[in-house]
Amino acid sequence: MCDRKPVGDIEDISLVRRFFDAVSHSMGNLSRDASHDDLASQAHHELLEFKGYVHSVESLACLEGPGNRFLAFWSGCKARCTYCSNPDTWEITAGKETKVGELVEKVGRMVDFYRPNGGGVTVTGGEPLVQYKFWQRFCMRLNRYFGLHTCIETTGQGTRRAWDTVLPHTDLALVCLKHPKPEGYRFITVKKDLDTIPWWCRYVVIPEWTDKDEDLDALIEICKGSPMCKRLDLLPYHTLGVNKWEEMNLEYPMKDMQPPTKERMQYVAKRLRDGFAGTDIIVTGDDQ
Repeated sequence: MCDRKPVGDIEDISLVRRFFDAVSHSMGNLSRDASHDDLASQAHHELLEFKGYVHSVESLACLEGPGNRFLAFWSGCKARCTYCSNPDTWEITAGKETKVGELVEKVGRMVDFYRPNGGGVTVTGGEPLVQYKFWQRFCMRLNRYFGLHTCIETTGQGTRRAWDTVLPHTDLALVCLKHPKPEGYRFITVKKDLDTIPWWCRYVVIPEWTDKDEDLDALIEICKGSPMCKRLDLLPYHTLGVNKWEEMNLEYPMKDMQPPTKERMQYVAKRLRDGFAGTDIIVTGDDQ
């Protein structure tokens, strides 16, 4: 999907000059005198100075999209899922105020590890769409400096403006589908948007909650109904985030819930694969 090419290193002054030229061209091929260079320089500076809230980052991840990836956890999420592994990312101010330029610099230190196998940058959360303007500006600089594959992991929250802002800068979406039925999750509000870019469905298997045959059949119909759905990752429910709830003095709503057995994961995967017969949708997650 991603065919953008890197144009140089951050420190390369010629890169800044080419940015000036591009801005001038977009303004109607205005002459490139000192005043226009100043205007372009100001726009460039404002992009790098734009701030958002980042909970944490991982410089080398491999499960959140193709290849080796830079993974950033942004703060802010209104979903409040009952089995959330990162409740410490719910409040947007729980993260550290961070400039776009600071994140770009961190990516630049490891960029040679991302390029060889088609890797790139993934932003998760929290819910990245809460900070959609931050994503837009971050991607604009990433694309300009490195041409890396960009991926957003989302629960599907977001206004029309958020989606319209995010998608033009996104190569892949990982959509954590909480429930395939309308009463379980209002997925239909983002489905049409996702038909514009490739996306992978991420589905948490919770015994008796999301693994019933009728739920799986509904999930099959959703994924088959989108020509851009390429993969379905099954994620077994786990309790690794319970300690965070305790640290925040919150009662964990699913304290009696047990993870699915390996046999149950294999059953779910087989039913989905059978349902996807004749399509190119890949199912993963039953080998964990």
